Formats: sequence, structure tokens, C-alpha cells
Amino acid sequence: LSQVTSGSLGQNGAVDRYSFTVAAPTTVSFDSLTDSGGLLWTLSGPSGTVGRSFQDADSVDYAPSSAITLAPGTYTLAI
Repeated sequence: LSQVTSGSLGQNGAVDRYSFTVAAPTTVSFDSLTDSGGLLWTLSGPSGTVGRSFQDADSVDYAPSSAITLAPGTYTLAI
């Protein structure tokens, strides 16, 4: 966490998965570092599954904050 992970999707419909573990309640947000609205993500873990487009990840639709608080555990981010 608090790091940039870079890569590229090989083709339309391809999915990359990244796993990480948090030891204590942790607030996170995701940024694609691009202005492409076509990227979707889902985050699965002990708190269930949530998904958004990167375009909406920082949207005012999630006011007052687009951040997500995670319970301790292991999570998988699929992009």
C-alpha cells in the first residue's frame, strides 16, 4: 500500500489481479493514473466485494469520500 504498481492489460477483456494484506483497519483509494473511463476494478476480501470504474473511483457520487475502509485481512484487486 502507498505504492504505485504498473503494468498493462494485454487485450480487451484481460484481467490482472493483485493481492495484498492489511493488518489493521486501513483506508484506501485507487487511482488508475490515467483518464481512461473504460477501466473497471473489483476488490474482494473479508468485507465482501466492491467494484467501480476508475472514472468513478474519485466521483462525487461517493461523497464525502471515495476512500474505502478495509477490515484486517487479505484482499484481491482485479482490474
